[in-house]
Amino acid sequence: MSFAFDRATYRIPYPPQARPRFYLDGAELEVVDCSESGLRFVAPNGKPLPEPDARLAGQVRLLSKPERLSVEGQVLRCYGNEVAMLLDKPGIPLQAIFGEQRYLARRFPARYR
Repeated sequence: MSFAFDRATYRIPYPPQARPRFYLDGAELEVVDCSESGLRFVAPNGKPLPEPDARLAGQVRLLSKPERLSVEGQVLRCYGNEVAMLLDKPGIPLQAIFGEQRYLARRFPARYR
């Protein structure tokens, strides 16, 4: 039996009370969700949203890892106060995504039953 998935990679959605940080141009921004190849973050207050196709480079500090990961990519879309970007390879390592999943399952067990 085969299964159809909407996405090529697994996305980690974060609850508002536990979100990683994306460091961009001196701002510390909340990550709404991430995957190996993508990142969605809350845009800085008072600053204009980046244009689609704009290139961004920054660092992500995940919940399960103390060190920051450098990421770079292209803005896919902006909606409301959120920005979605497609990360260049290598993106976020799969091992780090699994670490986030384990961290959230321990901290929010009811959410991952």
